[in-house]
Amino acid sequence: MLAVALLLALGCGENMPVGDRVPTVPVKGQLLVDGEPAAAVKVQCVRNSGPQDGLPGSGAFTDEEGRFAVSTFVSGDGVPTGAYRVTFFWGQYNLMNGRYVGPDKLEGKYSDPDESKITFTVEDQGKPVDLGTIELSTK
Repeated sequence: MLAVALLLALGCGENMPVGDRVPTVPVKGQLLVDGEPAAAVKVQCVRNSGPQDGLPGSGAFTDEEGRFAVSTFVSGDGVPTGAYRVTFFWGQYNLMNGRYVGPDKLEGKYSDPDESKITFTVEDQGKPVDLGTIELSTK
């Protein structure tokens, strides 16, 4: 139930007409915080190059094992071509108002795309991107 609610909160471009969607390449990974899988962490892929006009944001929420598959238009479809920085926010999903809110358990250390050390690039017709295991710390 929580996973479904989190996917709805992400606000992918599912309402965008199919003809307006650009091709995407799957992106996945796993997140560990202090050496342990972290569930319900918001993962955002912020495009820093490539076409941006009118495209929805790309992101995911981690599952109980810290795994995630990035979505743009539909669940798990990935991201359009371009270069990306990845940010993380570990708040809580509020079932009452349907919003993902703070405080950030990561204390904002990984929420600024300009400071992100996690980057990747998707080439035209590129192969799926596996970001592997990403390790963050609360310390």
